[in-house]
Amino acid sequence: MCCSRSGFPFLFNMHVKSTYRGGFHESQSERFRLSSPVAVAARKRAGLPPLVAHQRAVLARAGNAPTVKALEAPDSIPPLPEDTWTEEVNLSTISTLKQRFQMPAHQPQSLKELSPRKQVLRIRRSMRCRHCEHNLCKLEYYPTSCKFKIQLNAFYHIPEIRMSALPSVLRPGGDISFILTVRNPTQYDTTIKILPFDTEPPETEVGQLPSPLPSSLGSPPVPPALTPCPPQQVPNCFLVFPLGQDKVEVLVPARNEVADFDPTTPKIPQEDESSLIVWKDTNKVALKLRTKLATEPGTVARLGLVLAFDYISAMVAPGCQQVQCPVYIKTQLNLGNIAMASS
Repeated sequence: MCCSRSGFPFLFNMHVKSTYRGGFHESQSERFRLSSPVAVAARKRAGLPPLVAHQRAVLARAGNAPTVKALEAPDSIPPLPEDTWTEEVNLSTISTLKQRFQMPAHQPQSLKELSPRKQVLRIRRSMRCRHCEHNLCKLEYYPTSCKFKIQLNAFYHIPEIRMSALPSVLRPGGDISFILTVRNPTQYDTTIKILPFDTEPPETEVGQLPSPLPSSLGSPPVPPALTPCPPQQVPNCFLVFPLGQDKVEVLVPARNEVADFDPTTPKIPQEDESSLIVWKDTNKVALKLRTKLATEPGTVARLGLVLAFDYISAMVAPGCQQVQCPVYIKTQLNLGNIAMASS
């Protein structure tokens, strides 16, 4: 599926080929200097001679051994600047030895004479969609240097579900209970519905928006191509809803970034809320669900369900209203292997 500028920003069943060809990697001699104890210990552990002695031996065998001349004291010493004796010394304006050795050709004495050095930066490369050429990941030098964050990945918009409290042994044909935690990653309160796996969404709600959004760049809108991904395997376990109900509907609060750094105790559901809610915590809701396992022993128990919610587009052109679009996602959960029948 391709991601469209005027359609859903979801990336269902999409494989983007990365153009990363490998960045700049420092060698061991650059990362651990020649005099570093780590480099010396590594070569000694590998049974290799010291790097400096090895290079000297190679040059000596080739007849190109460098001759080092002895240093001689100069006859004349350059005088110090005149302001050294008249003005007060400010150490914050004088360069350090490390800064001078990094520029051996000039060796500046003051910070005003320093110039920037060439530095190879490790940055992310931009990625584009194969189908619509949409920019998925832009080039940036540092994560906080980008003013507008690009949130086109699915986990920024689709609720996250996790399972817990599963029984250790799965008996064939039995009923089990488990905890399904739903997390809302968006900044809006979202009503999430859990439907049976055989629920088919309306045809008008798959692959198109109720009203096309105008293009912000003046280019003609690209027709969306949102199609449901066919399941690879047929599920053999299905949900068991309470008596008189054919779905589970729960309101999950919006994400609060401040609450992520202020841990609180989970809240107990009120009397007027659903009896399936176990606890609530900021943008998370835990549901207690039941399922009927398959009767074939030794097989993998795959639970099938449909996750339905209303998507609210956060990127709206000036003068336009936010559009709510229903989304239906068929999901399969791996419950584990069903135990063999006891003799």
